[in-house]
Amino acid sequence: MTKKQEFISNAWLSPVGIELLEEVIHEAIAEHEAGKWNPYPENKPQRTDFYNVTIEGNLSGRIVKRSYWNGAKWDVLNNVIAFRELPEPYDPK
Repeated sequence: MTKKQEFISNAWLSPVGIELLEEVIHEAIAEHEAGKWNPYPENKPQRTDFYNVTIEGNLSGRIVKRSYWNGAKWDVLNNVIAFRELPEPYDPK
Protein backbone atom coordinates (compact mmCIF):
# COMPACT_ATOMS: atom_id res chain seq x y z
CA MET A 1 0.00 0.00 0.00
CA THR A 2 1.40 3.41 -0.96
CA LYS A 3 1.57 6.24 1.56
CA LYS A 4 -1.18 8.00 -0.37
CA GLN A 5 -3.44 4.96 -0.23
CA GLU A 6 -2.62 4.47 3.45
CA PHE A 7 -3.46 8.12 4.13
CA ILE A 8 -6.77 7.89 2.28
CA SER A 9 -7.72 4.71 4.14
CA ASN A 10 -7.06 6.39 7.54
CA ALA A 11 -9.14 9.19 8.96
CA TRP A 12 -7.20 12.20 7.66
CA LEU A 13 -7.77 14.14 10.88
CA SER A 14 -6.33 11.38 13.05
CA PRO A 15 -2.72 11.70 14.28
CA VAL A 16 -1.72 8.86 11.94
CA GLY A 17 -3.42 10.57 8.99
CA ILE A 18 -1.72 13.90 9.75
CA GLU A 19 1.69 12.22 10.03
CA LEU A 20 1.17 10.44 6.71
CA LEU A 21 0.03 13.67 5.08
CA GLU A 22 3.21 15.41 6.23
CA GLU A 23 5.29 12.57 4.72
CA VAL A 24 3.40 12.73 1.41
CA ILE A 25 3.82 16.51 1.22
CA HIS A 26 7.52 16.31 2.08
CA GLU A 27 8.10 13.70 -0.65
CA ALA A 28 6.10 15.74 -3.18
CA ILE A 29 8.29 18.82 -2.76
CA ALA A 30 11.12 18.31 -5.20
CA GLU A 31 14.50 19.10 -3.70
CA HIS A 32 16.75 20.93 -6.12
CA GLU A 33 20.22 19.68 -6.85
CA ALA A 34 23.00 22.04 -5.85
CA GLY A 35 25.46 22.76 -8.65
CA LYS A 36 23.09 21.64 -11.41
CA TRP A 37 20.43 23.39 -13.44
CA ASN A 38 16.99 22.77 -11.96
CA PRO A 39 13.86 23.28 -14.08
CA TYR A 40 11.55 25.96 -12.71
CA PRO A 41 8.73 25.93 -11.61
CA GLU A 42 8.89 22.11 -11.20
CA ASN A 43 11.65 22.69 -8.63
CA LYS A 44 11.96 25.70 -6.37
CA PRO A 45 14.87 26.89 -4.24
CA GLN A 46 14.72 25.76 -0.64
CA ARG A 47 16.08 28.99 0.83
CA THR A 48 16.06 32.69 0.07
CA ASP A 49 19.28 33.61 -1.73
CA PHE A 50 20.80 34.70 -5.03
CA TYR A 51 20.87 32.14 -7.85
CA ASN A 52 21.87 31.97 -11.49
CA VAL A 53 18.69 31.74 -13.55
CA THR A 54 18.03 30.94 -17.18
CA ILE A 55 15.47 33.28 -18.67
CA GLU A 56 13.51 32.61 -21.85
CA GLY A 57 13.55 35.91 -23.72
CA ASN A 58 11.31 36.88 -26.60
CA LEU A 59 13.95 38.42 -28.85
CA SER A 60 17.19 37.44 -27.16
CA GLY A 61 16.56 33.74 -26.70
CA ARG A 62 17.79 32.19 -23.48
CA ILE A 63 20.08 34.19 -21.25
CA VAL A 64 21.62 33.64 -17.82
CA LYS A 65 21.26 36.28 -15.09
CA ARG A 66 21.67 36.46 -11.35
CA SER A 67 18.37 36.73 -9.51
CA TYR A 68 17.15 36.76 -5.92
CA TRP A 69 14.59 34.18 -4.73
CA ASN A 70 12.54 35.61 -1.84
CA GLY A 71 10.84 32.33 -1.00
CA ALA A 72 7.86 32.96 -3.27
CA LYS A 73 9.11 34.62 -6.46
CA TRP A 74 12.16 35.86 -8.36
CA ASP A 75 13.21 39.51 -8.46
CA VAL A 76 13.34 39.46 -12.27
CA LEU A 77 10.15 39.99 -14.22
CA ASN A 78 11.17 37.72 -17.08
CA ASN A 79 10.24 34.10 -17.63
CA VAL A 80 12.59 32.04 -15.41
CA ILE A 81 12.82 28.50 -16.76
CA ALA A 82 15.70 27.11 -14.62
CA PHE A 83 17.97 28.01 -11.71
CA ARG A 84 21.16 26.85 -10.05
CA GLU A 85 23.17 27.89 -7.02
CA LEU A 86 25.96 30.40 -7.51
CA PRO A 87 29.43 28.89 -7.75
CA GLU A 88 31.98 29.40 -5.00
CA PRO A 89 34.26 32.40 -5.55
CA TYR A 90 37.66 31.77 -7.08
CA ASP A 91 40.30 30.71 -4.55
CA PRO A 92 43.86 30.82 -5.92
CA LYS A 93 45.17 28.45 -3.21
